[in-house]
Amino acid sequence: DEARKDGRKASQALASDPTWQAAVGQLFLEQHHPGDAIAYLSKAHLLRPDSARIQRQLAAAYLESNQPGQALALVKEPQAAEDYYLLAGANYLLRQYEVAAKNAAVAVRMNPDQPQYLLLAARVEQHLGQHDTALSLLQNAIKLAPKWPDPYYSAGVSLYCEKRYAEAQQYLKDSLALQPDSARAVFL
Repeated sequence: DEARKDGRKASQALASDPTWQAAVGQLFLEQHHPGDAIAYLSKAHLLRPDSARIQRQLAAAYLESNQPGQALALVKEPQAAEDYYLLAGANYLLRQYEVAAKNAAVAVRMNPDQPQYLLLAARVEQHLGQHDTALSLLQNAIKLAPKWPDPYYSAGVSLYCEKRYAEAQQYLKDSLALQPDSARAVFL
């Protein structure tokens, strides 16, 4: 709340500075306040429509706020791995799993060292029933980000779907060790 108040005050003085608008929007995005992030990143995008960085941040904010159509509208001509990742995320939210799988595969191929790309690709593969492929992607994500609970949880999901309960339980325990308040991991 204090950040919102300070942001509003400063925005009057810095309203025409796209760098400031983008920086404040990025901070809100990092703190999982996509609605606030969209407000600032939209202004930054209007002030600097040619900035791919601002465009990607705005698309990410739209995805986090569950507005995949808005994200798709921003990423019309994908060039970087992040563009394909954003497209895959939007397709995933729209339940267009085949298209999401293609975009996620391109993102992973272009930058295989991004655990969030691997996680998204794995989740898409899970929806397509490809649990072995998902597990392979998740193993790579775990190697890259061993303290991130999400890949452990998703591995538990794939193993559960394959009725490999003992292995699933171990991954879910690993996820809970990293994030003890995860209701979804406790439930599964």
